[in-house]
Amino acid sequence: MKNNVKPSFRDLISNPSLLVMLFMGIACGFPLALTASTLKTWIATHGISMKEVGAFAFISIPYSIKFLWSPFIDGIRLPILYKKLGQRRSWLFLIQSLMVIAIFLLAQSEPDSSLLYCAVIATIVAFLSASQDIVVDAYRIEKLPVNLQSMGVTMYIYGYRIGLYISGAALLIIAGYSNWHYAYYVGGIIMALALLVTIFSSEPTHKDQKALKGYHEHLTKMIIEPFKNFTQTSGWLYLLLFIVLFKLGDAVAGNLTQPFLIKTGFSLPEIALIVKTYGLPSTLLGTFMGGVVVHRYGLIHSLIFAAIIQMLSNGMFILQDYIGHNNLMLITTITIENVCSGIGDVVFVGYISSLCNLNFAATQYALLSSFATIGRNFISGTLGFVVDDYGWTMFFIVSMIAALPGLLMILKIRNIKRTQ
Repeated sequence: MKNNVKPSFRDLISNPSLLVMLFMGIACGFPLALTASTLKTWIATHGISMKEVGAFAFISIPYSIKFLWSPFIDGIRLPILYKKLGQRRSWLFLIQSLMVIAIFLLAQSEPDSSLLYCAVIATIVAFLSASQDIVVDAYRIEKLPVNLQSMGVTMYIYGYRIGLYISGAALLIIAGYSNWHYAYYVGGIIMALALLVTIFSSEPTHKDQKALKGYHEHLTKMIIEPFKNFTQTSGWLYLLLFIVLFKLGDAVAGNLTQPFLIKTGFSLPEIALIVKTYGLPSTLLGTFMGGVVVHRYGLIHSLIFAAIIQMLSNGMFILQDYIGHNNLMLITTITIENVCSGIGDVVFVGYISSLCNLNFAATQYALLSSFATIGRNFISGTLGFVVDDYGWTMFFIVSMIAALPGLLMILKIRNIKRTQ
């Protein structure tokens, strides 16, 4: 099948590379919740302060800076494994093997007695997970022809959401009916299955490059040149500040949402059913609504609308704190929060995409989206002390206040134009 020929439906469903991308997406999505929401839910079940629980947001930092070590993964050949599996699969095999070991070590940890050990192992899992993302992205680009790239991305995203659901919902149910150690052992076994996909998949064509030369070229072509192009726009600092601040309120509230529900009295199966299972269609509805809003009202007006509803939706957790353990109220809270967050995600991604110069589209988007994670991975992790000192209601009030700077920044950046 030629690269410029549009594939038929029969071609798509019979293409083994697309099925591989589905399973690789599962492997990439699965570790995320293990070191984020699921892990924070686990440690929240112990007598650990919310300041310490909130600080676990810093574990996700490797996802924001993974571009720093991607040239080494591109350029270094692994001894023995390279000859057996090739460049991409050899790195995947090594990374996934180490991740299985790290997840088993995490399963053996005791957050109440060795919180630092738990944090260190979780950071290692996050580092390996971010490294796996690097290899799978490269694998997809090299393996699939141009006419299958979009379908490959779609299959990857489907898989990613499945993996995230398994680690974010299924493991909660297992922990609820058994214990956390067993749940994470199951997680390690599930991650081990990814090794089978790596072994039985085929290696894409990879153009070898020297590691040192590759790193310099990466810094220049993938970071310096796209960022230099971005800085040629008048007011670019305001754009970066807006990108950092727009989702800050959501990041602050989301960092401790599941620990809040644990402290409110919700069981792990209730959280898995309502927040994860029921919350997914709410997010998809918000995603659809966001696309409609942008299409009808344009990006700037949509940004203002999204910023306001995101801020107000955090107020639902204040009401939840007042009412307490009530499933109907939680369904209402999660529905409203996920719909508003879904709208905000679509509008925000659309705006970031509009800032990218077509000559550097992929790299500028990667860099700008990395800035967007600063609020989630750096700032939100510092505010757990508010819960310990002032209570949950004040914490969610702070999360609403944290959304205000992003809203006000829209007034500053609304007239800044980027040349595409």
